[in-house]
Amino acid sequence: MQIRTLARYAISILALAQAALAGPPLACKWIAVPGSLFESLDALRQRAMSADDSLAKTQAALATLTQLRAAMKPGDPLSLLKAGFWAETMHEIGIAPDTDGPELIMNALALRPNDPEYAIFAALAHMQKHPALFRKQWDRARALSTSGSAAARNLRTIETIYSGIYPELFR
Repeated sequence: MQIRTLARYAISILALAQAALAGPPLACKWIAVPGSLFESLDALRQRAMSADDSLAKTQAALATLTQLRAAMKPGDPLSLLKAGFWAETMHEIGIAPDTDGPELIMNALALRPNDPEYAIFAALAHMQKHPALFRKQWDRARALSTSGSAAARNLRTIETIYSGIYPELFR
C-alpha cells in the first residue's frame, strides 16, 4: 500500500515539475511561423518567459500591461489579443492581479471567429481553469486548421508539450 501511495506522489511531483518547466500555457514554446499570430506575439512570449518577481522586471511587466491596454482598439482583434495574452500570462506567473486576460482573448476571438490561431490562444487561456472551454476552443482550432498551417503545426507542438501534464485534456 505504501509503495502505491509513494508512486502516486512521485507521479504528481513529476507532473508539477513538468508543468513548471513548460511555463504558463499561453507562453509555451510555439513555432513563430512568419505572418502568423504566433510570430506577432513571439516577442511578448519571450519577454514573458524572462519575467520574474524582481522589482525592476515586475515594474517593466506592469508598464507593458498598461501600454498594451492603452493600445487596445475595440475593433482590432490583435490589440485585444496582445493585451489579453500579457494580462493572463502575468497573472499566471503571479506578477499582475489582472484576471481579465481570457475575456480579452475571447473578445478578440469574437472578432475572428473562423481563425484557428485565435481559437488556439482562447483554448490556452482556459487550459488550467476551464477544461471544458479549453476543449471547445481546441477542437474548434483543429477543425479550422489546414494541414501544414501555422495553426496545425502549433496544435501538434503544444499538444506534445502539455499532453503529459494534462492527459485528460488531450484524449
